[in-house]
Order: sequence, then C-alpha cells, then structure tokens
Amino acid sequence: MGTHQLPIRIALIGTGYWASIVFNVLESHFRKNIDRFTSKSLKFNSESKIYNWSSRDLEYYSHYFVCCGPVHQGNYINDIVQFGKKDSLVWVEKPLLVSLEKTHLDNLKVLEMGQRLFINQLYTRLNVSDDMLRLSSELLESDVLTIRICSKRQYMRPHRASLDFLPHHITILHLICQSANIELTYETNILNIQNKYRVISSAIDETCGSCELHISGIRPIVRFEYKFDSHNESLISFRRAGHISEFSIPLCLLFSRPLDRNINFFITNYFNLTSSPCNTSVDYQIYVYLLSCYALGL
Repeated sequence: MGTHQLPIRIALIGTGYWASIVFNVLESHFRKNIDRFTSKSLKFNSESKIYNWSSRDLEYYSHYFVCCGPVHQGNYINDIVQFGKKDSLVWVEKPLLVSLEKTHLDNLKVLEMGQRLFINQLYTRLNVSDDMLRLSSELLESDVLTIRICSKRQYMRPHRASLDFLPHHITILHLICQSANIELTYETNILNIQNKYRVISSAIDETCGSCELHISGIRPIVRFEYKFDSHNESLISFRRAGHISEFSIPLCLLFSRPLDRNINFFITNYFNLTSSPCNTSVDYQIYVYLLSCYALGL
C-alpha cells in the first residue's frame, strides 16, 4: 500500500444497534464527512441524513463502514469493489462468516480487495494493555481460564448467537497465546499451537451460553461464556494452581477503548500498512469460523 491521497469521505451502511454506536464514534471526529445508508426503502431525511444505498455515487467515498448483518455484507462489498474507488478502504463488522454456504460473499471479490478490507475485532493487539501482556503466561499456567463476554442488549439474529460471541473469545485466547510466545494456528478442524497442543474435546451449552475446551499440552481448561446481561461485565477469570477461588479482571481494564482505537487506526493508519494485523484479515476470519464450528460440534 502507498500513501493515502484521498480526502476523507465516509459512507456508513446500516441503521441498527451497532451501526449507531459506530456512527456516534465517527461523528465525534468527522461530523461533516459522513453519509449514512440503508437498504430499507425510505425517502431521504434531511435531519438524519440517511440515504438509500442506490441513491449516491460510490466513487465519492474514501472509507466504507459496512455495519449490517453478516448475510448482507457480501452484497455491499461486491458493490463497492465494482463501483467504488479502487483505493477506498472497507471496514466490515465481525462475524464475517456465519456459514460457508449462506453468506452471499463473493470470495473472488474479497480476494480482489486484498488489504483494503478491515474486519473489526475489538480485542486485538491494537488496543491491549501492558497488564494483559504481562498476565498471559500466568493465565496459561492456571487450572481454569474463563473468558466471559456480556452483551447489554439481546437482539434477533439470523444466525446462532454463539457464532457472534465466539470470535471475541477466540481472538482473546489467540492474543494470550501470542503474548506468551506460543503460536496458535488452525488446521483441518484441529486447534494447533506450534503443532504440539490440540483441542482434544469440547462441549457447548447454548442455553447457558458456555463452551468448554480441553487442550492437550496447555494446563488450564478453557471456558468461553457469553451472556445477555446488563448488570455484569465482560471479564477474564482464572483459578491459580492450588487455589479454590478465582481471580477476575474486567476486559475494560485489559483493553482500552477498543472501538475508538480501531476506528482511529482504520481511518489514519490502515492504508499505509504493508500487511494487515492478523486479527483483521479475511484468512483469520475463516480460521475463527472453522474453530467456532469445531467448538460448537458442527
């Protein structure tokens, strides 16, 4: 990638819960440079400035934020590749994949975009704290390691809720392993860490929102929990060897303003990278999807 010469003009696609959160962050920094789109049939509203997707020239924009459901993302990406500027950048919300058959994602178009595509993962090395990096080795030496993600708002999804939450869990586990100098990869439905550590069993209880992984070669039992709960917070907890009680740390102390930092990075620095941060690439999203399916027993 070269130096980004385009003036910043932002198109945000989506009017739902998460799209509104992203819009509020963008508006605080780029108030006059954002147009918002929806696929729903409506007349242009001069107050909200929400346009129908087909009503504007796509070559006008330098950055696209695709904040709609994963089954619709591929259609917008294809339009952007076909009609947008050749050096525009595209932000896509995870999960990119919830089915290899039903995403409507044109793989050739995604590959054509290459480094122009940024898949938003909240918990990455872009916004991790030094405390998290220092804790990684201790976390992997504990008896039980639990990663809990809480959402304050439950909404209807056309896909399994677990496939929406597990990308967070897997990305955090991936980061913990990286910080402890353990290379985590995924091959042929098996979680490999330096071709030594493997998932030997998994159990999922979607009613309670939990998934448990047993990984050979790693001491702790790894538990992924996800809950719709406005009173509790997302956290990492672990039980040290020989102790009964667990020690918990809120994720907000381990990851600093992840959405704000990701957006700032995408707008100001992403174009000038020679390669994507691994957690934001298409290949990584395929890895997350396949590992999620394995954890869920699919």
